[in-house]
Formats: sequence, C-alpha cells, structure tokens
Amino acid sequence: KVIVMTHAYDNRKGVRYMGSADSPLKVYYCPFIPMTDQDIMPTITATFPLWRNIVLRERIEIVHVHQATSVMSNESVVYAAAMGLPSVY
Repeated sequence: KVIVMTHAYDNRKGVRYMGSADSPLKVYYCPFIPMTDQDIMPTITATFPLWRNIVLRERIEIVHVHQATSVMSNESVVYAAAMGLPSVY
C-alpha cells in the first residue's frame, strides 16, 4: 500500500482519495502552510506529531521522499531515522 503526505494547497486539506475505486491512492494534505516556492518553514519538531500519527496509523514500513529542497522531505528522513524506519531518497 502506498500513501502520500504533502502540505495543504489552497482548497486541498485533510485526506483525499485519488484513482480508481478498487485501488485508491490515499493523500494526506497536512495543515502545514507553504511559504515560498510551495515549501514549508523548517521546524524539525513541530511537524513530527502529525507525521508520526500518520505513519503509525497507516503502518508505514519504509519512507520514500522526493525533492532535496523540500523541508518536509528532509524532515521525513530525520523522523524515519528517529523511529527506526528505513528511508529512501
């Protein structure tokens, strides 16, 4: 199973399902406000509680991130390491 975590975009907030009814892709639009270039402010710890909750609820076994300039991606790699989860860039 694959899920996507990203920050909120305009009217996209909360959980949405994309794709076909028999195999939907679950997308979490987290309430992190983007600042410049659709990137969130670095916090290191403020986003961890929600990130951890999603990872535990969805039983995530491996974390895969994109975009080296993304704060959320970099924090996710740090959080994965702190929780003992493997991560792939």
